[in-house]
Order: sequence, then C-alpha cells, then structure tokens
Amino acid sequence: AAEPADLNWRQVATAGALLDMHRYCLRFGRADLWEVLWERHLLPAAEGTAPLSYDAIVRRYRLPSPAHAHNLVNSAVRVFDRHLKSVVSRYRYLAPEAAEQLAGFKGALRRKTGPRHGASRPAEPL
Repeated sequence: AAEPADLNWRQVATAGALLDMHRYCLRFGRADLWEVLWERHLLPAAEGTAPLSYDAIVRRYRLPSPAHAHNLVNSAVRVFDRHLKSVVSRYRYLAPEAAEQLAGFKGALRRKTGPRHGASRPAEPL
C-alpha cells in the first residue's frame, strides 16, 4: 500500500496535469481531447461507471471508424501524459523517486486506456 504522502503527491501531480491539460485543450480548440479523456477515463474512475465505448465516441464526434476513436482516446492520453511530465518536472527536487513513480503511473494509465480496436479484452476505467 502507498504511503499517505505518496498518495498526496500523486493527487497533486494528477490534479495539476488535469488542470494544465484542460487549459491547453480550451486554448487550442481541442475540447474533443478533454471530453474523451473525461468520458472514457475520469468519469468512470470517479463514479465507477462504464467508460464511453469506442462506438459511442464514433457517433458523438462523427468519426469514420472505431479505430479513429481509439486514436482520439490515445491522443488525449498522450496530451495528459505530456502535462503530467511537466508537473512532475516542476517538483522533481522534492522527491528523487519522482521519475520512478511517474513511470509506474504512466504504465497504469496505459493499461487503463483499453485495448486496440479489435482486441478482445474490455477496457477498464482509470
């Protein structure tokens, strides 16, 4: 089990990355990235609901295929990852093991993104 300080550090880093990502998406007209991250990962994690399906993403954003929906979700996760790295780099001096914790968090995030289109394993919420 994680120490309370580790959990607090992760919560602060995650919250900072989400805030930065939301601002980025608004600034550059990429609300779609924020919305799919919210609907596919954040809301299900917070409420324990099923993530938005790739077929629903196709319909909502008028995408040509579930593969395009998967790419949109992966793009959202990459943007979040970039902002998380930025937040962690600001606090790196506070915790020498920050890079190791970040790698573990990123691995968990990738596992929660779900399978590639056509894979049989269902996606899990973050």
